[in-house]
Amino acid sequence: MYTRAISLALMAAFSMPALADDPSLVAHYSLDGSGTDNSGNGPAATAWNGAGYTTAGVCGGAASLDGVNDYLSLAVQHLTDATISAWFYQTRDTGTWQRVWDFGSTTGQGAMFLAVEHGRVGNRIGVGIHSVDGANVADITSNVTAGVGTWRHVVVTYDESGAGTRIYVDGVLMGQGTYSAQSFDDFLNQTWLLGASHWADPAFAGYIDEVRIYDRVLSATEVATRRNADLACADADGDGVRDEADNCPSATNSNQFDGDADGVGDACDTCAYDAYNDADEDGICGDTDVCPVDADAAQLDADGDGNGDVCDADDDDDGVDDLDDSCPFDANADQSDQDGDGIGDVCDADSDGDAVIDDIDACLGTPAGEVVLDDGCSVDQTCPCDGGWRNHGAYVRCVVGASEDLLNAGLLSSDEKGAVVSSAAQSTCGK
Repeated sequence: MYTRAISLALMAAFSMPALADDPSLVAHYSLDGSGTDNSGNGPAATAWNGAGYTTAGVCGGAASLDGVNDYLSLAVQHLTDATISAWFYQTRDTGTWQRVWDFGSTTGQGAMFLAVEHGRVGNRIGVGIHSVDGANVADITSNVTAGVGTWRHVVVTYDESGAGTRIYVDGVLMGQGTYSAQSFDDFLNQTWLLGASHWADPAFAGYIDEVRIYDRVLSATEVATRRNADLACADADGDGVRDEADNCPSATNSNQFDGDADGVGDACDTCAYDAYNDADEDGICGDTDVCPVDADAAQLDADGDGNGDVCDADDDDDGVDDLDDSCPFDANADQSDQDGDGIGDVCDADSDGDAVIDDIDACLGTPAGEVVLDDGCSVDQTCPCDGGWRNHGAYVRCVVGASEDLLNAGLLSSDEKGAVVSSAAQSTCGK
């Protein structure tokens, strides 16, 4: 049963693996060779008097009953509103009032049952309800005859609030009544039966499959969706777990191990220990991803702090956020930027902006606007005034040579060279 409103997305999930884990499904007997309750909520159904199983179910196996005296009993479910869904297939007709299921008592009080041939209205598929005090009897019948050799999907809903009882056959509403004189829990004073009656009625001969009990009223859309999901059920990987319940429908994993409890089995989970399953889709599982929510296939971590560069606000760990950092991947707390180009000195290939990269620049720190030689040095850097000259003439000869090189390189004009040499000659350098 469902304890909350169901969205379109959840209805679509009826045919998905999550269906088996739906918390509103209080019991599910797939009857695939055993009476196990696949919902995990209760004990298994018990087979009586030689009741067996067949592989010819509508979805996997089914319970096989001989129509003489065998049947299955179910654990009692405490419900208010309810939905009971089941498939049945008659192999022979044993007579009026034979039961698919019977929840109630031998006294005729507090009972509800699904009859293959309801005896009061033309032997059609129908539901009978008896109140606890025996005063009220209701019959909700369909206009459908079961027929030998035909699978039928029958869903019965019970709405205690007043909407009454509805019966769906093969996904279509076929009958309804407004009987709601009591709580569904009033039907709980006897064991619930499959294929047998609490009264002296004929036993069911045939197969019963996919019995589900919900603790709320399913809508018509949900009923049809449930039927279609059963018809489409499969076990593609052959591991004994049907696709609708298999957390790895394409990979054999009968144990259904799921290390990170994300609903995807370890056998097909590329991130078996990562519940987020590579949420950023960068090919790195979240439990080892340095940026689990930001795509970061390179996994770079410049400051080695465990937070990848893509998601680290301060990649170089220098106390300056990347958005404001002139060198976001190289620590430079002082943010020095000699040439003012917005790239910090520690990560600027040409920190002084003289067009000679630092790796081959013999004179780092050339002032802005200075003309330099191929080695990155200006005339003043090649011939510094405080260079320990032997005399003033030696200093001037150095300036002449350096400025000549700049002239030959086309970096100075003749007039500019003359001005440089004249300034050197008039200086006190080397004196």
